[in-house]
Amino acid sequence: MIATAKNARHARALALEVDQALRSQGRRHRNAAGLESENPWVLLDYDDVVLHVFLGEARAFYGLENLWADVPRVPFTPSEQPIRADSLADPSIGIL
Repeated sequence: MIATAKNARHARALALEVDQALRSQGRRHRNAAGLESENPWVLLDYDDVVLHVFLGEARAFYGLENLWADVPRVPFTPSEQPIRADSLADPSIGIL
């Protein structure tokens, strides 16, 4: 999963929110990077799912989407309403 954040604080907050939601479901990340300071890239590795949260410039520079060019894309339209953290691991909403 690849996401873009507005700034480094936003990237860290998004990753921590996902991590908290998944911990409440009994899942713990195997590895993490970029959480300790103002980083343009935060990564959480859950073995079968890896979350990358980039700042816009870093996302364009690294171009991870190009590494998996043959993988089908899933369209995403942001909701008007914020998603509750406790629903992130709910398969019915199609996020994780």
